[in-house]
Amino acid sequence: MSTAAKPARNTGGLCPARSVQTARMDVQMEKQYQVRLMSRHLVEANPKSLPQKSILASAGSKGRRNTSDPIISRAQVSPGSCRNAGNLAANAPPSIRMPSQVPSQVDTERSKSSFYRELMKHSAVYWIGHVLSRVASILLLPLYTSYLTPADYGNMSILELTQAMLEVFALGGISVAALRFGADPAYEKLKHGLWTTGLCMLTVISIPQLLTAWLLREQLASLTLGPEVADGGFYYSLAICTLGLNLFVGYSNTYLRVLKKSVLFVSITISILLLRIFLNVWTIAFLHLGILGFLYSGLIASACQSVAFAVILFLGRPFKVHPELFKKLWAYGWPFIVTSLASTILHQGDRYLLRWILNDMSQVGIYSLAYSIVQGVNAFVIQPFNQIWAPMVFEVHYMPDREAVYARIYKYFALGLFLVLSGVAVFSEPIIRILSNENYIGAAELMPILCLGFFLFSLHGFFCLPAQIHKRTFMIAAISVSSAVVRLVAGAALILGLGLKGAALSGLVAYGVYSLGGHLRYRKIENLKFPLSVVAYCAVAGVLVTYASRLFLPADSSVEIEILWGAILWTGCAGLTLMGPARPLLAQAATLKSALRRRLKPEGPN
Repeated sequence: MSTAAKPARNTGGLCPARSVQTARMDVQMEKQYQVRLMSRHLVEANPKSLPQKSILASAGSKGRRNTSDPIISRAQVSPGSCRNAGNLAANAPPSIRMPSQVPSQVDTERSKSSFYRELMKHSAVYWIGHVLSRVASILLLPLYTSYLTPADYGNMSILELTQAMLEVFALGGISVAALRFGADPAYEKLKHGLWTTGLCMLTVISIPQLLTAWLLREQLASLTLGPEVADGGFYYSLAICTLGLNLFVGYSNTYLRVLKKSVLFVSITISILLLRIFLNVWTIAFLHLGILGFLYSGLIASACQSVAFAVILFLGRPFKVHPELFKKLWAYGWPFIVTSLASTILHQGDRYLLRWILNDMSQVGIYSLAYSIVQGVNAFVIQPFNQIWAPMVFEVHYMPDREAVYARIYKYFALGLFLVLSGVAVFSEPIIRILSNENYIGAAELMPILCLGFFLFSLHGFFCLPAQIHKRTFMIAAISVSSAVVRLVAGAALILGLGLKGAALSGLVAYGVYSLGGHLRYRKIENLKFPLSVVAYCAVAGVLVTYASRLFLPADSSVEIEILWGAILWTGCAGLTLMGPARPLLAQAATLKSALRRRLKPEGPN
């Protein structure tokens, strides 16, 4: 009987002399190697963003360089294994990325293109929702100015300001902290538990503060509204109840944005918006409740929105609390209390100064109308973008060319915002004439100054990225406090001398300190390239086009003539912008798109 050796059985493309068990060991060792390599790469690339100790421990290393560590030497992973990387990759599980599967340049371009598409898609959806929201707010202005006196409008503005300041303390920076830790890969496993833990913290922090504010409602009304407003205490009772609901609504909004459910977010927003419009028209125009109608409408709409978010996000899901996260969430979030409070004072603290220095609530109403229009248009541009940019900004941080991505998006944002705000400044007088009556005409002189101030303020969202990325939020708090102090000091001095224009100019000075002064500080953490030449161009061009819109028209010009002349000037300004600083960006975008199409084009037959 022949004893000839039988041919070795094919083991699926591995070395013929190797058994299936040995081949599987090779694959497992290769998988361990890739995991260790990825862990070491992440720690070295950004040592502060991941818990180094746990990662290095899982990789079998405590940070020491060891020649037998698979991270250092691939050859020692499997001393007797075959070296056919192609066959090994073919038999590996799909989740394992082998050396032959390293991303190519086409993969990188495709990933970048996918990122930009996702950013634009969600921004477009959020933009639709905010467009409708801002359009509704603008359409309600004639209702307010027709049925409310400037003094009533001023009282309503003071109520909103005080409510915003109370919200800063009650919120405690928890939603911002949950947003940041939710984007950290180290906490990805917690998912819903992270947000339920934050909601528990929010409840514990806010309830005592809301009760204290309600007990002191009469004193609060006398201090902010004045003793002449008889129903001030009741106004604040309604405002505090609405605030409690808005805390939950704001927190849920952040959670929904992280989930990137932009369509659902906008659907809820539009539904509540329509309800709020109906209630405002009904209570103010038909029931003639004045300020009470505004407060009742806000309370009912916030209650409905709270119920919707509770059902969608939390009902039927486990409510887990992780006490070990309390300290981390608070440590990251508490500086935002200072930041948000300073930001509120920076934006609206001059209302209190106007109320106490001029002692005329009608002046507060005129200033508030101008501010509301400019802020509304500014939010019309930046909020839809920020809704999705805030969660994705940390994803950009892990891109290899992140500095170029940050700079490109910054330039697009700055030039686009400039074109919108310069249009508001040029058309300020027609806007006031159309949306209000002669009692509010003084607001038109304030709007160009406010537009320039808001342009500077909005750029801070890019300038502060180094502090946010590297978790140095205390520096943002310090800049915010300094700017708020500048706003109060400059406001008190300028309001005494210039009245309403002094309040607008103090905002411009404070916004400049906030953004440009902050940029000089933040770049010491990491010098991201945000060219200030773009800011200089926008500021100079905006001042010139606004001055020209006032210089060559007589004071008694009709609204139609003002609109026509403003359109001519603004069109010329937009053309110069597109042919000037925006031209390299447009050319770069076209080149990138063309190159991507060529690389993704399927190859023909050989």
